[in-house]
Amino acid sequence: MKVEIINPSDECYLESDDVRVLQACGLFLGNGQYALNDEKGETILPIFMFGGADEFIAETFPEGFNKFVDDNLEKIRDCFKTFKYARERTSLNNIGAAAKKLCEKCEERINARNQ
Repeated sequence: MKVEIINPSDECYLESDDVRVLQACGLFLGNGQYALNDEKGETILPIFMFGGADEFIAETFPEGFNKFVDDNLEKIRDCFKTFKYARERTSLNNIGAAAKKLCEKCEERINARNQ
């Protein structure tokens, strides 16, 4: 599934077959300030600028957000690798660089876990 990252900067996208992986990536990328819309334009991750993140996370990740992330590091890493801008980046806000850095962090945790 391809989702658009709703943000005040450039049009950009992530892809994954797992909605919760997309939601986790959106939370990491935007820290509650980006939403995700699916291909039908439906919101799968709302913006949390005015609260509600704790309730969303508890409902979406009943096993615990950290456990979900630990159990899905490879999928999360792979989702960050799919980041694409719709056009050339024009904003000073470099979401692509943030996605790359988060991908690298996942890779570091995967490598540390496998040692």
